[in-house]
Amino acid sequence: MAYAQIWNDGAFTRLFSKVPFYGTYDDHELLNDWSLADSHDRFDQAMAFFDEFVGGKNPPPPAWEAGRMGALPPPLPLPEGGQRFDLDASRTGARPRYFHFNRGAHASFFVLDTRQYASSPPRQGGPSEPHLRTKLGAVQLALLKDWLLTSRSTFKFLCSSTAWTSTAFKFVQDGWAAYTHERDALFDFIAEHNVTGVVLLSADLHWAGAFHLKQWNLHEVTVSPVQSFGLPYVITPSHTESNDYSSGWRMHFGQIEVHSGSTLARGQDEAAPTSPWINITVYRYQYGEPKPHRSIVLRASDMTHRAVNSSFAVHFAHDN
Repeated sequence: MAYAQIWNDGAFTRLFSKVPFYGTYDDHELLNDWSLADSHDRFDQAMAFFDEFVGGKNPPPPAWEAGRMGALPPPLPLPEGGQRFDLDASRTGARPRYFHFNRGAHASFFVLDTRQYASSPPRQGGPSEPHLRTKLGAVQLALLKDWLLTSRSTFKFLCSSTAWTSTAFKFVQDGWAAYTHERDALFDFIAEHNVTGVVLLSADLHWAGAFHLKQWNLHEVTVSPVQSFGLPYVITPSHTESNDYSSGWRMHFGQIEVHSGSTLARGQDEAAPTSPWINITVYRYQYGEPKPHRSIVLRASDMTHRAVNSSFAVHFAHDN
């Protein structure tokens, strides 16, 4: 009924009849803050509805190129009690729902599945030791690393249904903040292999924000419903992660533009050579009209990632 309500909404259908889109799922397709340990009873049916209304429009998952990549990586050690948090492959709903796609020469996206293969958080009986937790599972993580190494796009967007940053506090911690061992190892991999132009996209917080993970010089943009509808947001103090924007309780939307470098980025010296750049604009509704509120510019030449504290390479422009 919820899917049908959305697809019969006039504004929604007018937008998506003109704008192509891909979609992923998070927790509310099944159960609030779900993990494998407490969702098997409804997983198959919920995924069938998701695939019918949304997932069927997505590209297929990447194939495992055994000849080039070798054998599958070993699974994580068993958590306490010997329980493996993997879905039974024989289940009708259990299939890869992560995928990647390109848009032109400068933008490539890997949309992650951060629910189906995730071990339960400690509060739900999952591993208490951080190194035993996984958000992506061994196969998805290996395919993601292969994509990072082989993608030729200037900007590589890592799309997660939950927030990457550890500073966006949630009363129920089901984001990457509970899986920092795997997250940090992935970011170290990006730095060690000189992968450039990585941008983090996320959702789930019910408010919008922009963050800078300074240790790796990675920038994250997290989205929300158009209306941030009153969930309290708390930014946990951190020396390694900063909050560059928070939406508050406002009607808003965002737009990310990827430019080839043929035009100057905002705040860029006219004498300086141009390189591909991203302009992230936040619009707020004022008296029913959307108006630009904040612009964040990221230049490809600044987007190298190192496992050290790096210079802050973001430029702000306030339009009102």
